[in-house]
Amino acid sequence: MIPVSDLSSHRLNGQLLTRTAAQAQGKSQRELAPRQSLSVVPPRPADWRLFKAWQAENQHRIASSVPIRARRMAGSAFGFYRGWPALMASDLVNAPHSGLVLTICGDCHVMNFGGFASPERQLIYGINDFDESVLAPFEWDLKRLATSVRIAIKDLKGTASQQSEAVTQLVQSYVERLKQLQTHSPLGQWYDLLTREDVLALFSTEKAREKLAKAFDKAANRPDTWTSDRLTETDPHTGKRRFREEGPLQTHSGQPGWSREQVEVMLQRYQSTLQPDRQQLFQRYALSDWVYRITGVGSVGMPAALILLESGDSEPLILQLKAAQAPALGGIAGSFHTHQGERVVSGQRLLQAASDIFLGWTELPIQSLQEVSPGQKTTHAYLRQFRDKKVSLDLEEMTPEFLIQYSGICGVVLAHAHAKSGDADVLLGYVGEGESFAEAMAEFAAAAEQRNLQDYQVFLQEIQNNNIKLAPQDLA
Repeated sequence: MIPVSDLSSHRLNGQLLTRTAAQAQGKSQRELAPRQSLSVVPPRPADWRLFKAWQAENQHRIASSVPIRARRMAGSAFGFYRGWPALMASDLVNAPHSGLVLTICGDCHVMNFGGFASPERQLIYGINDFDESVLAPFEWDLKRLATSVRIAIKDLKGTASQQSEAVTQLVQSYVERLKQLQTHSPLGQWYDLLTREDVLALFSTEKAREKLAKAFDKAANRPDTWTSDRLTETDPHTGKRRFREEGPLQTHSGQPGWSREQVEVMLQRYQSTLQPDRQQLFQRYALSDWVYRITGVGSVGMPAALILLESGDSEPLILQLKAAQAPALGGIAGSFHTHQGERVVSGQRLLQAASDIFLGWTELPIQSLQEVSPGQKTTHAYLRQFRDKKVSLDLEEMTPEFLIQYSGICGVVLAHAHAKSGDADVLLGYVGEGESFAEAMAEFAAAAEQRNLQDYQVFLQEIQNNNIKLAPQDLA
């Protein structure tokens, strides 16, 4: 059993770590957890079956949404990988690990990075999904990210050499960024961020820079009402703004069926989790409408909604609400929080350079949810602004060449997140110059990609056998 070292304490035997002591701690950890051991993808139990795992995975989801989730996952090996983080989690928790624990993203794949507006309205780049955030070995994020890069490049018809190059770029960028951050003070590390200009400078070709610059400019030029103009309309009977109906993906009449009183109570609980100054700002808005909305891939089937609030002069604010259940990874050291919504919010605030001012947590109406275990309900959720100057890229629009460079940016972003939540000096002491560590990550990612492909093919066969139902293409 590898002893666990919680890097968030920045102490050893009660003493605050110096840089020298931190690096020595990381280096000594190599003896307990050799870097090459991290390359192992463990075998699964002999009685493990994908269809049984699928049934268990979905038993607490809204049943009518499960075929939509299956449709979104069936489209590609990457869609399958993205939509089922618990599948890889079951492998990671049984694999050898470093024992160096910090708050990780938990679902760190290449499409969970993007741009967003800071509270000062500056566009910055970072990780943008924290549903699976948990205390766990730092390399779990790198393993999931490196595997996602290989799968994505394969889906884009890239070559094996391009897959390897992208993983190398990812790990090298991660290590080099840790080295840069090591020279900063704790405050300097905390305040560090990636602006539009910083991100574009990381691309080595003009063509790649132009692609991301276009996405940044598109987000920057959107008016504050862009999201509400697209998603809402004026009710001809009341003259008030309300969400549009968009079939089963966005509807007022779907599950789980909350009353206005329940939503008001939900928002009161949420407001109390905001900082006092932001509670004051939130007071300037009142509930206008809400709609159930299916988003993402992995979260399909969990209670989720958009909530429309308006000021006294009908100026809109749209919040996204998502149910939060226990993370798939579970973690080696667990979590600081028993409230799953608070866990997600805390992970986001810690791992991002700057976070949404309306990020908070609440509890959902208990009668609207599925039982997790006898006598227990999933009541936790979190809220955030919906699409606040969001900068995103579609995988289908990328090329293998672009993704190789983009993988390096993801490595830079992840290094900063880990430096904030852990200790860059300890991590550098463990990874060293990065060559042995990079080889281990590359070997793991290659094996994990093959396992994902095998699982995906079994998944498609279960669909072919009519064991897994698909929603019609136009409803997914």
